[in-house]
Amino acid sequence: MADVPSKGEDEAWQSAIEKVRKCVVSIKYQRPWRFDREFCDVGEATGFVVDAQIGLILTNRHVIGPGPFRGSIVFENNEELDVRPVYRDPVHDFGFLKFEPKSLKYMDLIAVELAPGLATVGTEIKLIGNDSGESGSILSGYISRVDRNTLIYSQYTDFNTCYYQANASASSGSSGSPVFNVDGLAIGLQAGGISNASTDYFLPLDAPQRVLKQIQNGGEVKRGDIQTVFKRKPFLGCQHLRLSDKWESLFRKTFPNLKGLIVAEKVLPEGPSDGKLEAGDILIKINGKLVDQFLCLNTVLDENVGQTVSVLVARHGCDIEQDIAVQDLNEITPSCFFSFDRTILHDISYQVAHRYGLACSGVFVSDPGYFLHPIRRLAIIDSVNHNRTPNLVAFVQVMKEIPVGTSVPIKYWYPDSRYNLETAVVTINREKLGQGVNLSLRRLPVELQPVKIIDARAIGVSEEWIEKIQNDPADAYMFKVERTWGQLPDQFQKEDVLLSLDGNLVTKLSALEATDGKIFLMW
Repeated sequence: MADVPSKGEDEAWQSAIEKVRKCVVSIKYQRPWRFDREFCDVGEATGFVVDAQIGLILTNRHVIGPGPFRGSIVFENNEELDVRPVYRDPVHDFGFLKFEPKSLKYMDLIAVELAPGLATVGTEIKLIGNDSGESGSILSGYISRVDRNTLIYSQYTDFNTCYYQANASASSGSSGSPVFNVDGLAIGLQAGGISNASTDYFLPLDAPQRVLKQIQNGGEVKRGDIQTVFKRKPFLGCQHLRLSDKWESLFRKTFPNLKGLIVAEKVLPEGPSDGKLEAGDILIKINGKLVDQFLCLNTVLDENVGQTVSVLVARHGCDIEQDIAVQDLNEITPSCFFSFDRTILHDISYQVAHRYGLACSGVFVSDPGYFLHPIRRLAIIDSVNHNRTPNLVAFVQVMKEIPVGTSVPIKYWYPDSRYNLETAVVTINREKLGQGVNLSLRRLPVELQPVKIIDARAIGVSEEWIEKIQNDPADAYMFKVERTWGQLPDQFQKEDVLLSLDGNLVTKLSALEATDGKIFLMW
């Protein structure tokens, strides 16, 4: 009888379930473009309201994806609203979607409170989500670990954090479900599991909570990194790396429940840590603080973007202290892409670089389309027509100088055979522009489409602007917003017509190309 829940506990769980289920939504999404290492996708997942006033949904980064996203959410009462991404983390498996709270007509909105510090071994938890496509599914379990290293998946993989482990038996569709306790507080985010077992893995909510506060305050989300992949290793493994008795005794005394330390697994070439840290370095201190958890490391890095931090590591039994510059993660996170003839290219991402141990430099082939045949997906472009292309801006500039119909050599290589430089001869065919092929411009998070003057007048563009446009040459265009994908929801709305850029009339593609690489042409 001791294992039977008391009436009071049953009532507490029932109250928690009733509260949380009103905040949980089913997400229906499309990711229409190949971006980074991920394919086009259509699917369902889960999210939950974390801010009822602004209209914010917390879900997984692997649900939103790194590229263009279209989606809607379905509430408990079956009301459906459109959503757009406002944040997707460059590394960790979480992101936020935004909806318009005023559009929800038939239910009162409430939000789930995030309480990351309450997750401990033995805590009873429940999940509510879209398990196997069945909305409102309730799953139960107990947290068994809070220091599990992240799993390695075939596409996106989280790193530089630990996950919680539990026996919740969740399946596809539960991604993004809230993991909550008997008080109805979210203590984790469902992120993954093992398909042939009952084991599931939850993302701790420390990072999502920090980002949520920054979004709520209207500030820029700051994420810092030193381009080093860390893993937690048990003390026995650290002893094999010649951790001194002095440091092990200090850590065990200061943190009695600690079972291991954070160790550098991979240092990316040309990054801030290159030449300063090595694989196998045991992280001891950062800015003078003992590092027992990833939370300590990540907090210091996020708070010191653009600054230098002091890092103390133990290497082969010796203490080594290095000053390392903290890089802005946005600098190595692609936010735009070039596309022509179904080919999609963008700067290499931190995800690709960390998986293959590469420098965060180069033009990545997300989709070869027809233009780059016979180059395959995942290739990295080294040069075009004997001109190096270290980034997408350089690639676009080289392409613009090549005459139509010219056959040029493109040198490239693949991440899994980086020393094997291959060459393909590709013919540059921009004549499709004169054959009525639809033009568009894509820079996340906005897509622009050309419109004729007569259509612009029907949309509602004033005669004053129509006259200005008509005074330009006959090949002038106007451009309207076809869709947005978040980050700039207040600046751009669908059907907006772009009239000027920095005070200059926008009637040609060249006006948009001359923005120092901030907007890229999509043919």
